[in-house]
Amino acid sequence: MGSFYDKSSMSLTAAKELKNKHSLFDSSIHCAYYACIQYMMYLIYEKLKITTREQFDADRRHNKDGSHGFAEKLISLEVSKKDPQEYKWFKKTFPELKRLREKADYSTTIAGMEDSDDAIKKSESITNTLKKLFK
Repeated sequence: MGSFYDKSSMSLTAAKELKNKHSLFDSSIHCAYYACIQYMMYLIYEKLKITTREQFDADRRHNKDGSHGFAEKLISLEVSKKDPQEYKWFKKTFPELKRLREKADYSTTIAGMEDSDDAIKKSESITNTLKKLFK
């Protein structure tokens, strides 16, 4: 049985391969974003045990931002308790990654290597910061 931690790692690997071996930059951005979301879900359910899957699903129905926005809020709160500077950085960087993913998924414009590189770097940076904060 896999975990969100494993999925996160696989999604980041896929993001790099899609960019480097196949020049599929939109798909690479999509995978980089989901690597970050999956790591956040790992923290929420498995590492920090903030909530259960059932409770998360029930609570997010009342959240206008959907499951990703709700996960972002939960993680932001935990980051704010650990480090105010990292909280400010997270609140700036995660939305930037999300915008790249939305552009890649919903725009008719094809993303380039620069956006793909940016998404991968942001995803790795966010994930590494969360790993450092929540050892």
